[in-house]
Formats: sequence, C-alpha cells, structure tokens
Amino acid sequence: MQQRTKNTKDHSDYYYLSKITNQQKALKKILNVAEYNLIKKYEYVMIGESLADATRCKHMEIILSLSRMLGKKHWLSMSTNDIDLLVVNIMRTYSANGQETNTT
Repeated sequence: MQQRTKNTKDHSDYYYLSKITNQQKALKKILNVAEYNLIKKYEYVMIGESLADATRCKHMEIILSLSRMLGKKHWLSMSTNDIDLLVVNIMRTYSANGQETNTT
C-alpha cells in the first residue's frame, strides 16, 4: 500500500505565496525596472535566509506601502532628506502629533 503525500506548500491556510505574487505585480507597476530588480534580489536573500513565507509577505507589504507613499520619487534616487520626509509623513499619518506609538 502506497501513501500519497499532499504538498502543503501550495495550499497554505493563509495563501502567503499568492499574496507575495500579487504584491510583486503591484510593485512592478509602481517601480522602474532597476528598482523592481533590486526588490527581487531582496526577495531571493530572504529566501536564502530561510525566512518564513509570512515574514516575506510582511516585508513585501511594507515595501509596497512605502513605495506608494513615495509617489513619483524613485527609491534609487532618494537622498537622506527624502528619507527624512518619508519618516515625517509616516509619523504624521500613523501617530497623533508626530509622537511615537506602537505603530510607528
């Protein structure tokens, strides 16, 4: 009698791999080719470091969210002042009066 094993990687309860795929599609629309390739390299590093699918999904979600906040600016051409303005934007959006919270 043979046992058949089920590949649980494709049928996860939380569908992290499909979420990652959707996030990649959204990033591809927002980012230019060089930035998208850099994000793909980062994903390969996360896989090489054996990060869980949930962790990879969360990292990609944060990158997508921050990329949307940047608007028309590009990651590779940002200065330290641009990064500081992004932090200010995050603090104003997610905290009262720019004070530190659990979210920020």
